[in-house]
Amino acid sequence: MKILLFGNSSKESGGPAQVMKILNKILENKYNDEVEILDTNTQITNKNLKIKISKFDLIHIHELWSIQTIKLTHFAEKLGIPYLFTFHGVLNNWSLKKNKFLKKVFLQIFKKKILLKSSAFHFLNKLELLEANEIYQKFNKKSFILQNGIELNKNVKLKEILNTSNHKKENLNLLFLGRIHSKKGLIPLINTIKLAKEEKFKVNLNIVGPKSAHCDYLKTMVEKYELDNQVKFLPAIYEMSEKKILFNQNDYFILPSYDEADSVAVKEALANNLPIIVSKECKIQDVEKKEIGYLISHNPKDILKKLIMIKNNSNLYTSLQQNSSEYANKNFDILKITEAYRNNLIDIVSGVKYSDNWI
Repeated sequence: MKILLFGNSSKESGGPAQVMKILNKILENKYNDEVEILDTNTQITNKNLKIKISKFDLIHIHELWSIQTIKLTHFAEKLGIPYLFTFHGVLNNWSLKKNKFLKKVFLQIFKKKILLKSSAFHFLNKLELLEANEIYQKFNKKSFILQNGIELNKNVKLKEILNTSNHKKENLNLLFLGRIHSKKGLIPLINTIKLAKEEKFKVNLNIVGPKSAHCDYLKTMVEKYELDNQVKFLPAIYEMSEKKILFNQNDYFILPSYDEADSVAVKEALANNLPIIVSKECKIQDVEKKEIGYLISHNPKDILKKLIMIKNNSNLYTSLQQNSSEYANKNFDILKITEAYRNNLIDIVSGVKYSDNWI
């Protein structure tokens, strides 16, 4: 197949860029598909855009709020090329609150191109679909559900990694890795660290991500509360070899987000034997039931109580590590997920629904 992936491909943009990159790699290497990523910000004339997309069998769109998206769907329709959307959570209730009026107008004006003429919609989980249904009740008629996958290193023995754990240290070491954005819940987390300092509970927070206005604001909070020894800001990293070092240096991956679609960073942490501390909005099913980590709210006092409980139950940590690795290997294998994804694309191009993950 000849497949065009369209979206913001910059590393700093977050999950969609990472998803497109790995899909590109596997579809080309394993299936010999011809795949190209067209960045949202590419400057291209309408004539050249039409010529460019004419060679593809299918277009997969990973960017919604862009006039380039509308141009792309317009020419795809004219050329008879099927296209589908993955929304990556931008239709979630929390995300729609920002610039709510403009987004509502955008969807109303371009409803035909986005909702009616699209060949399919890809949702990352049932919860994302449920929230999107509040906007458009007919998503179910042509949608499939398939989560994000990650590359797994199955050659590393779990025992080798467990032996390098730093969890026996006196401090509880927490890692946040991702875009530093207001939706990630880092403000209540820093307030939690402030409370911990006041109660002499030893916890460190490493915030790793690209520069942003929100990052600057968080730094002013840390300075104001004199938390420089407890909270560290580190530059963004993108290579797994560098991520593995951070995963090994910390005890838990923490993400108290107000809104997520399907966090790749959480999955990478689990795959590297790092248990997670997340909010329910991260949409990770059965976190505590599967014993891969803990759930928290957005209330600093409640978060602190949970952190103290976690530290007091350090004897469970090795079990949490092992469960995390096993859970990731069972559920997140990108090769299996890409195979299912490609079958969905074949269905779309062929005009059938043979795959069992269609709604």
